[in-house]
Amino acid sequence: AKVDMMEGVLIDHRSKFTGLCYSPEFESKKEDYRTSSLEPFLKQVEEYLKGKKYIVGDDLSYVDFMFFEYFLQTYAFSSSSFTGLSNIREYILRIKSLEG
Repeated sequence: AKVDMMEGVLIDHRSKFTGLCYSPEFESKKEDYRTSSLEPFLKQVEEYLKGKKYIVGDDLSYVDFMFFEYFLQTYAFSSSSFTGLSNIREYILRIKSLEG
């Protein structure tokens, strides 16, 4: 149930980002997205990941790969938004270090 819930949370935020990326007003809307949507969401995930190895605890699931992809995409969009988010940084490194 937690995996399904976290997938839904991520899909909501990812769809906002995708909508921005395909918007003809991308340039005029990107700063508002960064400050009003991306950064608050990253801060929530940063807090949520405290003490967790993966999104739902100690067990790896498909939703971890979805979050990993989202983090890489949004990092390319705004690397400065990830400053000081050590739990997310460690999570990304943990997923990157998986074999296979």
